[in-house]
Amino acid sequence: MEFYRNAVDLRHEMSLFLRNEKNVPKKWRALYTVPILKKVRQLLDDIVEANAIYPYTVEMLAQRHELQNGCIIMCEKLFDCLQELMEDLWWETLHKDENNAERRRLEYHINRISELLSREEILLKGWKKRTKLLQRT
Repeated sequence: MEFYRNAVDLRHEMSLFLRNEKNVPKKWRALYTVPILKKVRQLLDDIVEANAIYPYTVEMLAQRHELQNGCIIMCEKLFDCLQELMEDLWWETLHKDENNAERRRLEYHINRISELLSREEILLKGWKKRTKLLQRT
């Protein structure tokens, strides 16, 4: 369940990053941080729910695939949220001189979160692809 461990790492990284005053000022947290972290929690909830389904029937397989698709879509939504933050809050900082310490700090965290999101999407697609009907013994 590497996809679950990666999602937990993603939640941890995003929580620390988005709750830091240097990254998202308190006045913007209700608009950005809270909805993003809610999406990350939903991703983990859907992973747990999908993993709890043992697809012995076609209907159960379809239900599991639907939840897995929801997880993959949530990764795309999180990418969109990160892009929105880059445009709305960090645009000026990210366009400063590349030797700027604040820019380098932001880029490090954005790249780390992007890597985790990309990896999560790949892992989830692999998990979905491996999901098949189970035989009762």
